[in-house]
Amino acid sequence: MNVGLSTARVLFATLVMIMIPACNTGISGSEDSQLRAEATASSRSTALEAVTNQRKVLTVQARADAALSVQQAKLLASDGTDFDLFGLSVAISGDTALVGANRDDELGTDAGAAYVFVRSGTSWIQQAKLMAADGASFDNFGTSVALSGDTALVGAMFDSDVVSDAGAAYVFVRSGTSWTQQAKLLATDGSVADQLGISGALAGDTAVVGSIDDDDHGE
Repeated sequence: MNVGLSTARVLFATLVMIMIPACNTGISGSEDSQLRAEATASSRSTALEAVTNQRKVLTVQARADAALSVQQAKLLASDGTDFDLFGLSVAISGDTALVGANRDDELGTDAGAAYVFVRSGTSWIQQAKLMAADGASFDNFGTSVALSGDTALVGAMFDSDVVSDAGAAYVFVRSGTSWTQQAKLLATDGSVADQLGISGALAGDTAVVGSIDDDDHGE
């Protein structure tokens, strides 16, 4: 431990400075003993101070870590109902959070949705509910979500626009407080049950979308 090493060096240096004069001057034995005692006390005091400072630093860090773990809010969909599966997927970017609810029924049974929340101070407010422009029953829009700044990516793993359950992903962009669907992403070689959109990621202007049952290299 660094504290122990520093203490040893301080003690050694202090004793040397005292012992040399003791050998070359007329300091008495009692004076020499007193100086040695003072040196030992000084070293112990230095070590104690170092340990105390170290504990103060660790205490401050522990308090900071504890503050980070405090729950700030519980997010709920403004129109949430049974079996929506709100929270199946989540993403966050800055002060914006995106939460998937792939079994929301507003556009049909299990059509799905995703909710945008924004933070102001310590409060989180629902800003928008995202749904596919062509959403249909069992699409499961919201299976995956990704967020980067003002761009959101939402997967719909059972979308059947190409063929049954081929899947899709949707891109939304924000202007002010409004979100607009910008694109629907489909695999050029999409086939039955590929489930494109089961996962997704965003980085700047690039999106990556997973297709768990694509069979290009076998089932």
